[in-house]
Amino acid sequence: MFLIAKNYASQVGSSIVTYDLRTIPCLLVEWGKAAIPHAGVIFVDDQSIPSNNLGRIVRSLIWLWDNYSRDDWQNRLVFLQPV
Repeated sequence: MFLIAKNYASQVGSSIVTYDLRTIPCLLVEWGKAAIPHAGVIFVDDQSIPSNNLGRIVRSLIWLWDNYSRDDWQNRLVFLQPV
């Protein structure tokens, strides 16, 4: 499923938001070694923003967008912080 989402996100130039801190970092290392670019990954963890707190996730993503949307996001990794 993630590969489908990754391919779609890459095609439209969208970053991926994920709570998967176990497998995605390993995948990103593989992509880096193979020079496969991505449109950015935004990591979130339950200790900073619980996955059931949709309002805080949305507010934090809006803050991130307002402050960094004009930056180059190719191959960028970000850890989403609560605002």
